[in-house]
Amino acid sequence: MMMSVLATTGTVLALGVLLLMALSSVLPDIWEARHNGERAPRRSTSY
Repeated sequence: MMMSVLATTGTVLALGVLLLMALSSVLPDIWEARHNGERAPRRSTSY
């Protein structure tokens, strides 16, 4: 019983870390595009 709880917790933690990494790489671009989209030209052209 304890091992399944630990495995589930580890899986959830790993998925959460991956999700946080993906969000941290995507969110600044969305934020910058939303704030600078109309006024300033895009600086990062790494599409």
